[in-house]
Amino acid sequence: YLPGWCLQSSRDPHLRNFTDRRLLLWDMIELIANTGMRPGTETDYLQWKHIEFYKDKRGMGQEVQDDPYQIGNPRVSISLPKGKNGARPTTGNIDAASALLRIQRRYSDYQNGLTVKPSYYEHMLGGKTEWLRTGWIKPVAMNADMPVSALPNGQFVSEDSLRQTFERLMRDFGTTHDDAGRHFTPYVLRHSYITWQ
Repeated sequence: YLPGWCLQSSRDPHLRNFTDRRLLLWDMIELIANTGMRPGTETDYLQWKHIEFYKDKRGMGQEVQDDPYQIGNPRVSISLPKGKNGARPTTGNIDAASALLRIQRRYSDYQNGLTVKPSYYEHMLGGKTEWLRTGWIKPVAMNADMPVSALPNGQFVSEDSLRQTFERLMRDFGTTHDDAGRHFTPYVLRHSYITWQ
């Protein structure tokens, strides 16, 4: 549902400002649901200096593991600086790593002036990259002190703001409460992570 929901706002000139917020929400949903982070308590203080990407080569044959050019599955190690019980480490799977890489990609695209193209979101959400200008566009390095929960221009987006976007998503999707009548909030993503583990 999320790709169409994000495209809906990108196609309406009056809603286009919200597209980056919707995309950020999508990535934060993936990040929280695949790391178990507490929305707000931990996500609001997370900066790029707390993130370390690595490749998981478990399950590959030894000859593949010894090959320095073998990619492996991207994973992420996160040192949460603040939380309910203080600082703690956590790890994320390929989905969490991909969500963080998408945030970085949009930041680079913004810095390279690509987001102003009218068809930017259509092509990005459609997975089409041939529309990019020819030649390599060098990714822009993230400022280590920049918050992870930020728009492509670097503007911080708090959990309070993301929660409002999340509630709009759930309302548009037609599911605002669970079977027991409890209101859906981003915190349910942490419960999903714990259940899956």
